[in-house]
Amino acid sequence: MSPEEEAVNTRMHYGWWMLAIGWLIYGLGVAPGYYSWGVLAEAAMPDLGMDRARVGLVFGIFTLLYSTVAPLSGLLVQRFGVRSMMTLGSLVAATGFFLTSRAETVVDALLGFSLLGGLGLGLGIFVPVQSLGTNWFIRYRATAIAVLMTAGGIFGKFVPTIDEWMVANHSWRAAWLFAAGCSVFVALLALVFVRNTPESIGLQPDLGRPAPATDVSGRSTDRTWTARAAMRTRQFVALIFCGMAFATPWGVAIAHGTLHLRDQQYTTAAAGGIIGWMIFASIGGRAFGFIGDLMKPQQALGLALALEAVGMLGFLFSDQQLLSLLSAMLLGLGFGAAYVSVSVTFGAFFGRRAFAVTAGTRMMFTGVVNAAMPPFAGWAFDRSGSYVLPFLIVASLAAAGACMAWILPDPGPGPDAVDTSA
Repeated sequence: MSPEEEAVNTRMHYGWWMLAIGWLIYGLGVAPGYYSWGVLAEAAMPDLGMDRARVGLVFGIFTLLYSTVAPLSGLLVQRFGVRSMMTLGSLVAATGFFLTSRAETVVDALLGFSLLGGLGLGLGIFVPVQSLGTNWFIRYRATAIAVLMTAGGIFGKFVPTIDEWMVANHSWRAAWLFAAGCSVFVALLALVFVRNTPESIGLQPDLGRPAPATDVSGRSTDRTWTARAAMRTRQFVALIFCGMAFATPWGVAIAHGTLHLRDQQYTTAAAGGIIGWMIFASIGGRAFGFIGDLMKPQQALGLALALEAVGMLGFLFSDQQLLSLLSAMLLGLGFGAAYVSVSVTFGAFFGRRAFAVTAGTRMMFTGVVNAAMPPFAGWAFDRSGSYVLPFLIVASLAAAGACMAWILPDPGPGPDAVDTSA
């Protein structure tokens, strides 16, 4: 084998290793912390003196922090690298989850889970993992990111089962110790195996192959949008709304879904199983990251939001276990598809140059709204004894976002580019 052939094989080998390591980091870094709060809330409520509004408030602030810290995470990744931020952020999250296991009041939960847990995941997982995929893959970047994002659903499917077992055999506090241990493991995994870029070890992304001039739909990949110019377009504003529309149903379902099912006389095990399958269904939805390479990504986003709206309505009104399960899976399928498709659409519309700032800004707006909805849902329930109003609101947002995304036109290659797709 020639030196050139050996170098190609090495590049291929280590690029796929980075995808595998990033997949583990995302799954173990996000799922135990993110998906445990709603499952463990019922057991923790008496010990922490919480009502449902406070359950939603703790999760809402957690959501707000990991979302709004995204732009800072991007700047720190540029300054210190993916590996450093993954390691630091995961250790911060581990500290937060450990303090959550020792919480005695709602304030303790806010400090441990919401503040440190949210900051840790925001700084160390969400942006760094997507940056890892972006750094190592160009030609199939959307596919690589979609693969990475499936880890959240796969690992998240088992979190409710593990948490229920912990509560039954130990305590809700033991479940948070398990989450802390997972974050420590992620920090070690990142420190030992992650490499920031292929160039940092003398390699090239995608085996050094140049990116194509057009995608499979004939759209030019030479997008010259600056972030400032992109954020002045109607497409950017519409995608901000679509980001809110896909995130809020999921946040409400994660924070209140188990409690909603328990109100309908489901057993704790049955409720946890339905939520687990909802999370698992999001894995299939993330396959829309691949479909975004074959069709207009904004239309893939529209389909995803429509599924989410239908699933949310069915989840609210179904009083039979099979229909509740199917509705929850539709909700998960739609969320998973939208989660990938919204990022793919930002990249397809505005290009790599503007991606970090535009997508980070979208995450900030999404985080604010998504943080407000779980406490609002809890407040509405405490006042009326029903989740009908908040569930209808978020389902309507998803439906409106579906219509908007489906008819959204491409903004073009950018003010300084020549569109070669004609």
